[in-house]
Amino acid sequence: MNKFRNVAVNPKTNRIDFNILLPMPETLNISSPQHDKLPSGFVFPEIVNSTLDTFLQQCLDKGISVSMALAHYNRQKFGFPDWYDWRVSHWGTKWNADNGEEAGDCLPEFQTAWSMPEGWLRALAEHVDFILLYADEDMGHNCGRVNALRGEIEIEMPEHEAEAIALAYYIHYGDDGKELLTDASMDVSSDENYRNAVQNYNSYINNWE
Repeated sequence: MNKFRNVAVNPKTNRIDFNILLPMPETLNISSPQHDKLPSGFVFPEIVNSTLDTFLQQCLDKGISVSMALAHYNRQKFGFPDWYDWRVSHWGTKWNADNGEEAGDCLPEFQTAWSMPEGWLRALAEHVDFILLYADEDMGHNCGRVNALRGEIEIEMPEHEAEAIALAYYIHYGDDGKELLTDASMDVSSDENYRNAVQNYNSYINNWE
């Protein structure tokens, strides 16, 4: 089997799944109980020598909610109370990949929740070489290229804001990027960086292709 597909693609959906390479423990799939309060004098049982079922039952017997008990269990076992902090720490983003297309034998286009999944990309680089262009929806911010070679990654970012804007439009809109950027630059609220991005669009993009 192709190495990329083996470490990054869910065979049931044929799409990228961060859980294949960096699986999240199931007990973390809870909402953190921010407003629950422990009974006065309550101390959580030791989890070292307890099974999960035994630990939860001991908590339930004392009137502790399942979500609060699991949050404590997760902190002790995995270092994080719930899915959010674990994913941000391990994957680099809070949600799994949103795949617009099925995966082939190399990295396809996919979306994440704002942040580039740096943690997952570093793990992927230990198995396959790749080049990835990335840009978030805040055009001109948080965009660049990830080069992965022999287990190491290098993250390159544009030096100038105008170049970053051009790159973001290219990544988001492909062949239509320059036309849409030109339209955006004509808005009265656009700044000089947008106009520079249009003027130098082709030379900027040549640096990243």
